[in-house]
Amino acid sequence: MFVQISSILLYLLFIHIPKSFGDALSKQNNICGPLDQPSKVFNFDELKLYQIKNKKGTLCFSSFLRLNEQTNQNNDCLFKFKHIEHGYYTIQIFSTDLYIGIDQKSLDDNQFLNQFSLPIDTLMQFKFLHVRDGWYEVLVRRTSSIWSFSNNYSNDATVFQTQWRIQGINQLFRAEQYDD
Repeated sequence: MFVQISSILLYLLFIHIPKSFGDALSKQNNICGPLDQPSKVFNFDELKLYQIKNKKGTLCFSSFLRLNEQTNQNNDCLFKFKHIEHGYYTIQIFSTDLYIGIDQKSLDDNQFLNQFSLPIDTLMQFKFLHVRDGWYEVLVRRTSSIWSFSNNYSNDATVFQTQWRIQGINQLFRAEQYDD
């Protein structure tokens, strides 16, 4: 009798309760996104143009990449995506035929995104990983950094790569198909 009770208690303690607890956790909203579990990767139509948005504005090119508070409908705020592999894309600035990337000379944290003529490196490949409510982290392939933005000295919201995940709105982006 003691052996049967012990077996039941051990089953409950080590198998049933942790499994139930894990099921309850998995049903919670995913507030940490890609850090906790595999996330949905955004797939782009290579024949379409997209705008990249954050709750603070739209990503645009104006001598550097920055967030524009007004939704600008010009070509400086439109991007083309080309799939490379494993959900990673190159991002081409439509108005200039340049590509978004990170300078290979310095892989320091907080390096600003820049534009380059050819997508020759994995520092120019990005993946949009779903975090919550249609918002995504943008992952840099080689460094596993993510995009973030902050205001610089002239109060422009510039976009950079960082290793620090704070899951705030500064690190959440979405790509919306542009319909002219």
